[in-house]
Amino acid sequence: MAHRPTAFRSELYFAMERKLREHRIEIPFPQRDLHLRSGKITLETKPDGTTDVKLAAD
Repeated sequence: MAHRPTAFRSELYFAMERKLREHRIEIPFPQRDLHLRSGKITLETKPDGTTDVKLAAD
């Protein structure tokens, strides 16, 4: 363990996942929801691959 802490940590995480699956325990992924009550949202993809978001109120 002391000479390969990364490998130990990886094995520990996989063992934890196996036990959780055996007991049918699911860990949800983080989720973010955006609720717009009014207005407009414009998404513009730029040539460099980035996305520009513009919000306009009504």
